[in-house]
Amino acid sequence: MPSFPQYQQQFVQDTIKAINNGHAHVQVSQTGDVQSQLDALINALPYYGNPALDSAHRGTLANLLEVNLPNNGITPHPDDYGLGYFSSYDYTGPYAGYRNAFFQGIGQTAAATQVANQVAGVNGNLNGGWWGNYGVTILTDAVRQGASVSLDTSKLSTDLSNNNSTFLQALPASYLGVFQTAYTPTATALNTIISAGQGVSACSILDGAIRSGVFTANINQALAMGGDSTNAATWFLFNLWITLKALGSTSVDGCIQQSQSSGLKVPLEVGPGNWWNGTYRSWYIPLSGSDVLPVASGTINANMPEQETTTYVSDVPMSPVVTNINQANGYCISLCNWGSLNWYNPSNGSCFGKNTGVLMANGSVKPMEQIRLGDEVQSNGGPGKVVLIETPKRAKRPLYQLNKLQVFSTASHPFRVASSQGPMRLAVDPWALIDGIPTMATNGVGTLKEGVVLAGRSLQEPTQLTVDRLDTHPAGEEQEELVYDLLVAGGKKGYATYFVGGPDNFFAVDAETADPWYDTLSTTAILAAIEAILPACRQYLTAPATDLPLLLTHLKLDNLRSSVHKAWPALLVNKQKRMAIPKPDFYMQEGNWDPCASALEFHLVLKFGRMVRRETAMGWRFPASVPSLGHHFVVSVHDIELLGEAAMPANRPVEIQLNLRDWTLTEDIVQTLMLSESDQVSWHILIDQVIDFGAIPTISPAVLIGTIKMKDSKIGQFRVALTPEMLPGFQAEHFVFDTEGQIVGRIAIEPRWIAPSDLLMEAHSSKQWNEDHALAMAISFGQQIGVKLLPLIQK
Repeated sequence: MPSFPQYQQQFVQDTIKAINNGHAHVQVSQTGDVQSQLDALINALPYYGNPALDSAHRGTLANLLEVNLPNNGITPHPDDYGLGYFSSYDYTGPYAGYRNAFFQGIGQTAAATQVANQVAGVNGNLNGGWWGNYGVTILTDAVRQGASVSLDTSKLSTDLSNNNSTFLQALPASYLGVFQTAYTPTATALNTIISAGQGVSACSILDGAIRSGVFTANINQALAMGGDSTNAATWFLFNLWITLKALGSTSVDGCIQQSQSSGLKVPLEVGPGNWWNGTYRSWYIPLSGSDVLPVASGTINANMPEQETTTYVSDVPMSPVVTNINQANGYCISLCNWGSLNWYNPSNGSCFGKNTGVLMANGSVKPMEQIRLGDEVQSNGGPGKVVLIETPKRAKRPLYQLNKLQVFSTASHPFRVASSQGPMRLAVDPWALIDGIPTMATNGVGTLKEGVVLAGRSLQEPTQLTVDRLDTHPAGEEQEELVYDLLVAGGKKGYATYFVGGPDNFFAVDAETADPWYDTLSTTAILAAIEAILPACRQYLTAPATDLPLLLTHLKLDNLRSSVHKAWPALLVNKQKRMAIPKPDFYMQEGNWDPCASALEFHLVLKFGRMVRRETAMGWRFPASVPSLGHHFVVSVHDIELLGEAAMPANRPVEIQLNLRDWTLTEDIVQTLMLSESDQVSWHILIDQVIDFGAIPTISPAVLIGTIKMKDSKIGQFRVALTPEMLPGFQAEHFVFDTEGQIVGRIAIEPRWIAPSDLLMEAHSSKQWNEDHALAMAISFGQQIGVKLLPLIQK
């Protein structure tokens, strides 16, 4: 099968032949032959998937994100106080604001100016302010990929999807700007024609050539063949329309319509109107943090200098103690959690607001805030006893009311769907639910919105309830308002469904409880960590729900993993056993719900639950090495999590194609990973395989482009920036985008360099890995989390 460059060369030859045969008489005085100039421009057109074109286009868009990022002042560590002391902080670094810090020395390129003007011509709202807001979202995603910072993944993914969808309407305009200025082959050839004043003549010649019989027949044949041939031909037609517009055509749509009348079979996506409004987008992967990571990674991984001033309360007056400190990952934390651009601060777990009606076992309805331990509610298994009532603060979270019933839910609370087809649960913010309770990804989580059909009860009988209305209730000024969640005995494997609403109709909901039997190794690690640090949390943390995310951010994950790998063999020798699953009284203290235990579990799961699963499944991996001549570049593909209807279908082959680009490679290195067919629809796909790209030059930057597809359709695409900071084996989750620019899932990727001899030993170790090894590593993980987190809590 021909390659894309080969298809392109054939289309170029057909076009040039049509140009020369049809218009050999057209000559231009003083400036040369317009035919030869046009031939050069057609020869310069990029083939489908051309890496240089892709780099020029994305680099120009990244430049607009970078130069328009707001330069808000950098916010230092918040004031800290405790028994007998008060500490304040001042930023002492060299940067005036966040743009200077993350994108220091970056100026707007001429190509970026051209693209910005072209894009604004399509939609005036896509101005510098819009690019700046988009830049905050993209930079935050880059931080998510390059560092360990607590974020609201759901809001971040929503904003990324919305910004991408808005931009797609101007995608051809951005491409035109790059075609004219940033992609050197076309920019140079085009400038020769335009500067000679031959744009109109060249446009006329090209218009006629497109309608020639030979060109039409060959393009039609390529379009009819399907697959790569169709992709290459569609791309070529799109580039011809872009060329006509760049040459000054006042009616490209008219040219297309005339070509169609002459017999050219133009695909709908590049047909009249569609080619310019962003309908043709399959060639483009939406922007993500990977596009700015190569520039921002230095600051993302840098410490932030601050001056700490501590005043102590004592009987004897003491002068303030001034200390110069370096906050680990301080710029990232400041951007995402402390400063004025912290748009994606993480929220607490899921709960219900007061006045939410709960269906009791006797058929009555009781407000959520009046439920007491031992009350019996109606559950999916009949009457169920309430064994735990969680009462965290609302913390300014909005509540969502369904169908004007007495149900007020936080964004991440899980509701059961009525049908067995599709995901089992829905939430207003599905990523927030999956992040906090990873186990729920297995059976699928979708978006709770108007029109969905949920499981419920009506007049004491099971029923289906359509969500006709979803109202948002913003938080008021009350600081101590509580929200509530129930743990009900009698549910299956940790999921006890109860019913909320009233007076007649009730929705089935799950408790905010992870199923401990889903991944016992992750549970073991979390419990080992809790055992080590829960007493200190109770003693030192006054607001665990807000203190813990900040403390966890300061943990250096590379150091943690190194410590785990050193410690687990000793645990294997001692034959450590799994810890017992905690009962509800674990989350109680002196008869009341213990916010420390619940917050600690929630944030440890959020931070480490997936990591532990991946590490214990692939604990046989060797550490990354410093790139050296002859070393192999390998990628560990851990797992895929998909949202809503974007699931892996049952009994259908699925493949992941990985394209390694740049590093002075003349063409992409392509590796394909075939996934085993499942007899069930899958939302969480465990892969845990290492892909070897072989020994290649080690010159940055580079990018890994992934496509997840079935034989007849594409599930989504993703990009991974390969920066020096990422290559020591940093595990990161990357969003998967569909062709509409929407995020449909995420994939966990870990790139690294490794010596060939270590790669062979790693393959041998993988065959020896067993459950005892994995258990020892899980316990080691929990213990090392405790070892590293305990001093931070006590401080």
